Amino acid sequence: MKNTSKFAALILAALLCATGCGFLRPAQPAAQQADAWEAIPASEAAQAEAQADSQAGSQENEQSQPQEKEQEQEQQQEQETAPAAAQEQAEKEAAPAEGMPDDFYRKATSLSADDVEAFADTLKDLMLRGDIKALTGYISFPLTIDDVTYKSLFGLMGLDYSAGIRQTFIDALSAEDCREMTCTENGILMGENGEIRIQEVNGQLKVVEISGLLK
Repeated sequence: MKNTSKFAALILAALLCATGCGFLRPAQPAAQQADAWEAIPASEAAQAEAQADSQAGSQENEQSQPQEKEQEQEQQQEQETAPAAAQEQAEKEAAPAEGMPDDFYRKATSLSADDVEAFADTLKDLMLRGDIKALTGYISFPLTIDDVTYKSLFGLMGLDYSAGIRQTFIDALSAEDCREMTCTENGILMGENGEIRIQEVNGQLKVVEISGLLK
């Protein structure tokens, strides 16, 4: 019996060693156990907080996506509207002024009102500056000046300028705004008293008569 008891004791000791002597390990202090129990709700709270942050981020993304789409739509509308507005403005600028049809001077010329008035603007500027050389391209022969007709540029060279230009002519030309000028079948008249008469010659506007020029 003694031998059997010894043998059983040896087996029990072997089993304890094989299991790492778990029953012999000292228990954790009470403070460490408390920390472990407190860590569990803290961990759960951290997970809950992370989940809440994730949900908030998803909501922000959901809210920001419609705003981004609205901004993209607005930008697209602006891009589509800009060319249309520019085209509309260009058409307005190209259109004749209200009450001023493009064929306003049709009795005297086939050219548009814009062409006629652009010609008159340039002619007025050249005459007030006294640019005789440039003016030769704006006249046509025969040319009548103060009831005297000149058949060529050579004949015009004999014109006597010594007496000077009449101030009334300069004043009438200066006051001319070159807009909606008097138009008849005989030509377009510039000046208060029609001091300059313009006609279409071979498809181009030319000065054919000047009145009240010289003293």
